[in-house]
Amino acid sequence: MAAHGLDSAEEVLLSGGSAGGLSTFLHADYVHSRMPKSVRRFKASPVSGFFLFHDDDAKPPVPLYPDEMEYVFKMQNSTRGVNSRCIASLPEAEQWKCIFANYSYAHTESDIFPMNSAIDSWQMGNIWKGDASCARANFANCTASEVEDLNGYMQAFETDMGRTPTFTKAGNGAFIESCLEHCGEQSGKNFDGYQLRGTTMQQAHSAWWGTAPGSDPAREHTFLPGCTLNAVAPHQCNPSCSI
Repeated sequence: MAAHGLDSAEEVLLSGGSAGGLSTFLHADYVHSRMPKSVRRFKASPVSGFFLFHDDDAKPPVPLYPDEMEYVFKMQNSTRGVNSRCIASLPEAEQWKCIFANYSYAHTESDIFPMNSAIDSWQMGNIWKGDASCARANFANCTASEVEDLNGYMQAFETDMGRTPTFTKAGNGAFIESCLEHCGEQSGKNFDGYQLRGTTMQQAHSAWWGTAPGSDPAREHTFLPGCTLNAVAPHQCNPSCSI
Protein backbone atom coordinates (compact mmCIF):
# COMPACT_ATOMS: atom_id res chain seq x y z
CA MET A 1 0.00 0.00 0.00
CA ALA A 2 2.75 2.47 0.96
CA ALA A 3 5.04 1.61 -1.97
CA HIS A 4 2.40 2.66 -4.49
CA GLY A 5 0.89 5.54 -2.54
CA LEU A 6 -2.38 3.74 -1.90
CA ASP A 7 -2.15 4.28 1.84
CA SER A 8 -3.03 7.94 1.27
CA ALA A 9 -5.00 7.67 -1.99
CA GLU A 10 -8.18 9.67 -2.47
CA GLU A 11 -9.30 8.42 -5.90
CA VAL A 12 -8.69 4.88 -7.21
CA LEU A 13 -9.67 3.42 -10.58
CA LEU A 14 -9.10 -0.34 -10.86
CA SER A 15 -8.71 -1.70 -14.38
CA GLY A 16 -7.09 -4.39 -16.49
CA GLY A 17 -7.39 -5.88 -19.96
CA SER A 18 -8.31 -9.40 -21.10
CA ALA A 19 -7.36 -11.71 -18.18
CA GLY A 20 -6.78 -8.49 -16.26
CA GLY A 21 -10.28 -7.40 -17.22
CA LEU A 22 -11.67 -10.65 -15.85
CA SER A 23 -9.59 -10.13 -12.70
CA THR A 24 -11.16 -6.69 -12.33
CA PHE A 25 -14.61 -8.28 -12.33
CA LEU A 26 -13.50 -10.96 -9.85
CA HIS A 27 -11.57 -8.76 -7.42
CA ALA A 28 -13.07 -5.25 -7.55
CA ASP A 29 -14.88 -5.55 -4.24
CA TYR A 30 -11.91 -7.20 -2.52
CA VAL A 31 -9.56 -4.43 -3.65
CA HIS A 32 -12.14 -1.86 -2.60
CA SER A 33 -12.27 -3.40 0.87
CA ARG A 34 -8.51 -2.95 1.22
CA MET A 35 -8.56 0.76 0.51
CA PRO A 36 -7.85 3.26 3.32
CA LYS A 37 -10.50 5.65 4.63
CA SER A 38 -8.88 8.45 2.61
CA VAL A 39 -10.35 6.99 -0.62
CA ARG A 40 -13.48 8.96 -1.45
CA ARG A 41 -13.89 7.64 -5.00
CA PHE A 42 -13.28 3.98 -5.95
CA LYS A 43 -14.48 2.60 -9.27
CA ALA A 44 -13.64 -0.29 -11.59
CA SER A 45 -13.35 -0.39 -15.40
CA PRO A 46 -12.72 -3.90 -16.76
CA VAL A 47 -11.52 -4.00 -20.38
CA SER A 48 -12.41 -6.98 -22.62
CA GLY A 49 -12.87 -9.24 -19.60
CA PHE A 50 -16.52 -10.25 -20.01
CA PHE A 51 -15.95 -13.74 -21.44
CA LEU A 52 -19.24 -15.46 -22.15
CA PHE A 53 -20.40 -18.64 -20.47
CA HIS A 54 -21.28 -19.96 -23.91
CA ASP A 55 -21.27 -23.14 -25.99
CA ASP A 56 -19.16 -23.34 -29.14
CA ASP A 57 -20.44 -23.63 -32.69
CA ALA A 58 -20.05 -27.41 -32.93
CA LYS A 59 -22.95 -29.56 -34.09
CA PRO A 60 -24.22 -30.33 -31.49
CA PRO A 61 -22.87 -27.39 -29.42
CA VAL A 62 -20.29 -28.17 -26.73
CA PRO A 63 -19.57 -26.07 -23.58
CA LEU A 64 -15.85 -26.21 -24.37
CA TYR A 65 -14.79 -22.93 -22.74
CA PRO A 66 -16.97 -23.38 -19.63
CA ASP A 67 -15.48 -26.86 -19.18
CA GLU A 68 -11.95 -25.45 -19.49
CA MET A 69 -12.67 -22.73 -16.95
CA GLU A 70 -14.24 -25.21 -14.53
CA TYR A 71 -10.99 -27.17 -14.72
CA VAL A 72 -8.93 -24.01 -14.06
CA PHE A 73 -11.08 -23.09 -11.05
CA LYS A 74 -10.77 -26.52 -9.47
CA MET A 75 -7.10 -27.03 -10.36
CA GLN A 76 -6.19 -23.70 -8.73
CA ASN A 77 -8.52 -24.21 -5.74
CA SER A 78 -10.04 -20.80 -6.47
CA THR A 79 -12.99 -20.77 -4.06
CA ARG A 80 -11.45 -17.98 -1.97
CA GLY A 81 -10.00 -16.19 -4.98
CA VAL A 82 -13.22 -14.89 -6.55
CA ASN A 83 -16.15 -12.75 -5.42
CA SER A 84 -17.17 -14.07 -2.00
CA ARG A 85 -20.84 -13.09 -2.38
CA CYS A 86 -20.96 -15.06 -5.63
CA ILE A 87 -19.55 -18.12 -3.87
CA ALA A 88 -22.11 -17.79 -1.08
CA SER A 89 -24.97 -17.62 -3.58
CA LEU A 90 -24.31 -21.00 -5.22
CA PRO A 91 -24.26 -24.62 -4.08
CA GLU A 92 -20.74 -26.03 -3.79
CA ALA A 93 -21.02 -28.01 -7.03
CA GLU A 94 -21.69 -24.80 -8.99
CA GLN A 95 -19.31 -22.38 -7.26
CA TRP A 96 -16.79 -22.75 -10.07
CA LYS A 97 -19.08 -20.57 -12.20
CA CYS A 98 -17.93 -17.55 -10.16
CA ILE A 99 -14.73 -17.52 -12.22
CA PHE A 100 -16.90 -16.12 -15.02
CA ALA A 101 -17.42 -12.37 -15.22
CA ASN A 102 -21.20 -12.60 -15.51
CA TYR A 103 -21.54 -14.51 -12.24
CA SER A 104 -19.20 -12.24 -10.28
CA TYR A 105 -20.57 -9.10 -11.97
CA ALA A 106 -24.00 -10.04 -10.62
CA HIS A 107 -22.63 -9.61 -7.09
CA THR A 108 -20.30 -6.64 -7.59
CA GLU A 109 -21.07 -3.76 -5.24
CA SER A 110 -18.34 -1.34 -6.37
CA ASP A 111 -19.24 1.10 -9.15
CA ILE A 112 -18.26 -0.61 -12.39
CA PHE A 113 -18.04 0.38 -16.07
CA PRO A 114 -17.21 -2.56 -18.40
CA MET A 115 -15.70 -1.72 -21.80
CA ASN A 116 -16.00 -4.60 -24.25
CA SER A 117 -16.86 -5.67 -27.75
CA ALA A 118 -19.99 -7.80 -27.98
CA ILE A 119 -18.20 -9.60 -30.83
CA ASP A 120 -14.83 -9.84 -29.09
CA SER A 121 -12.18 -11.19 -31.47
CA TRP A 122 -10.59 -13.46 -28.84
CA GLN A 123 -13.96 -14.96 -27.97
CA MET A 124 -14.69 -15.59 -31.64
CA GLY A 125 -11.65 -17.85 -31.92
CA ASN A 126 -11.64 -19.43 -28.46
CA ILE A 127 -15.22 -19.62 -27.18
CA TRP A 128 -17.50 -19.49 -30.21
CA LYS A 129 -15.00 -21.11 -32.61
CA GLY A 130 -17.46 -20.69 -35.46
CA ASP A 131 -17.29 -18.51 -38.55
CA ALA A 132 -13.66 -17.87 -37.62
CA SER A 133 -12.34 -17.25 -41.11
CA CYS A 134 -14.88 -14.55 -41.92
CA ALA A 135 -14.43 -12.93 -38.50
CA ARG A 136 -10.65 -12.81 -38.85
CA ALA A 137 -11.08 -10.84 -42.07
CA ASN A 138 -13.16 -8.24 -40.20
CA PHE A 139 -16.36 -9.81 -41.54
CA ALA A 140 -15.38 -9.09 -45.17
CA ASN A 141 -15.92 -12.68 -46.30
CA CYS A 142 -18.95 -13.49 -44.15
CA THR A 143 -22.03 -15.06 -45.64
CA ALA A 144 -25.49 -13.98 -44.58
CA SER A 145 -25.73 -17.15 -42.49
CA GLU A 146 -22.45 -16.42 -40.70
CA VAL A 147 -23.54 -12.84 -40.03
CA GLU A 148 -26.71 -14.20 -38.48
CA ASP A 149 -24.59 -16.43 -36.20
CA LEU A 150 -22.41 -13.48 -35.16
CA ASN A 151 -25.44 -11.33 -34.45
CA GLY A 152 -26.74 -14.17 -32.29
CA TYR A 153 -23.52 -14.10 -30.25
CA MET A 154 -23.79 -10.33 -29.89
CA GLN A 155 -27.37 -10.69 -28.65
CA ALA A 156 -26.25 -13.37 -26.19
CA PHE A 157 -23.58 -10.98 -24.90
CA GLU A 158 -26.08 -8.17 -24.30
CA THR A 159 -28.58 -10.55 -22.69
CA ASP A 160 -25.93 -12.07 -20.43
CA MET A 161 -24.68 -8.70 -19.21
CA GLY A 162 -28.17 -7.27 -18.81
CA ARG A 163 -29.65 -10.18 -16.89
CA THR A 164 -28.44 -8.94 -13.50
CA PRO A 165 -29.52 -5.94 -11.39
CA THR A 166 -25.86 -4.81 -11.43
CA PHE A 167 -26.41 -3.65 -15.01
CA THR A 168 -29.03 -1.11 -13.95
CA LYS A 169 -27.63 -0.29 -10.50
CA ALA A 170 -27.12 3.42 -9.84
CA GLY A 171 -23.47 4.42 -10.21
CA ASN A 172 -22.74 1.86 -12.91
CA GLY A 173 -22.46 2.09 -16.68
CA ALA A 174 -20.92 0.33 -19.70
CA PHE A 175 -19.62 0.89 -23.21
CA ILE A 176 -20.29 -2.19 -25.36
CA GLU A 177 -19.57 -1.88 -29.09
CA SER A 178 -19.67 -4.20 -32.10
CA CYS A 179 -16.07 -3.73 -33.29
CA LEU A 180 -14.07 -6.89 -33.97
CA GLU A 181 -11.35 -6.30 -31.39
CA HIS A 182 -9.90 -7.50 -28.09
CA CYS A 183 -8.53 -4.87 -25.70
CA GLY A 184 -8.89 -2.29 -28.47
CA GLU A 185 -9.84 0.18 -25.74
CA GLN A 186 -6.19 0.20 -24.63
CA SER A 187 -5.28 1.98 -27.87
CA GLY A 188 -5.62 5.75 -27.67
CA LYS A 189 -6.93 5.84 -31.22
CA ASN A 190 -9.74 3.43 -30.40
CA PHE A 191 -10.47 4.88 -26.96
CA ASP A 192 -10.94 8.26 -28.60
CA GLY A 193 -12.44 6.83 -31.80
CA TYR A 194 -15.08 4.21 -30.99
CA GLN A 195 -18.46 5.94 -30.85
CA LEU A 196 -21.99 5.04 -29.81
CA ARG A 197 -24.84 7.55 -30.05
CA GLY A 198 -22.32 10.22 -31.05
CA THR A 199 -20.29 9.73 -27.87
CA THR A 200 -16.77 8.35 -27.84
CA MET A 201 -15.68 5.72 -25.39
CA GLN A 202 -13.36 8.24 -23.74
CA GLN A 203 -16.19 10.76 -23.34
CA ALA A 204 -18.54 8.13 -21.93
CA HIS A 205 -15.95 6.83 -19.48
CA SER A 206 -14.91 10.31 -18.34
CA ALA A 207 -18.52 11.33 -17.74
CA TRP A 208 -19.09 8.20 -15.64
CA TRP A 209 -15.85 8.61 -13.68
CA GLY A 210 -16.69 12.23 -12.88
CA THR A 211 -19.88 11.37 -10.98
CA ALA A 212 -20.03 10.70 -7.27
CA PRO A 213 -19.98 6.96 -6.47
CA GLY A 214 -23.43 5.39 -6.55
CA SER A 215 -25.14 8.53 -7.79
CA ASP A 216 -26.30 8.70 -11.43
CA PRO A 217 -28.78 6.20 -12.90
CA ALA A 218 -26.93 3.52 -14.87
CA ARG A 219 -28.97 4.26 -18.00
CA GLU A 220 -27.29 7.67 -18.26
CA HIS A 221 -23.88 6.01 -18.63
CA THR A 222 -24.75 2.81 -20.52
CA PHE A 223 -23.93 2.52 -24.23
CA LEU A 224 -24.87 -0.63 -26.17
CA PRO A 225 -24.12 -1.54 -29.82
CA GLY A 226 -27.44 -0.16 -31.05
CA CYS A 227 -27.17 -2.10 -34.33
CA THR A 228 -26.57 -5.55 -35.74
CA LEU A 229 -24.13 -6.59 -38.46
CA ASN A 230 -25.50 -6.15 -41.96
CA ALA A 231 -26.32 -9.26 -43.98
CA VAL A 232 -24.60 -7.72 -47.02
CA ALA A 233 -21.22 -5.98 -47.20
CA PRO A 234 -20.06 -3.84 -45.57
CA HIS A 235 -21.15 -6.00 -42.67
CA GLN A 236 -19.98 -3.74 -39.83
CA CYS A 237 -22.84 -1.48 -38.78
CA ASN A 238 -20.75 0.95 -36.72
CA PRO A 239 -18.58 3.18 -38.95
CA SER A 240 -16.40 4.24 -36.01
CA CYS A 241 -15.02 0.69 -35.74
CA SER A 242 -12.81 1.36 -38.77
CA ILE A 243 -11.51 4.81 -37.73
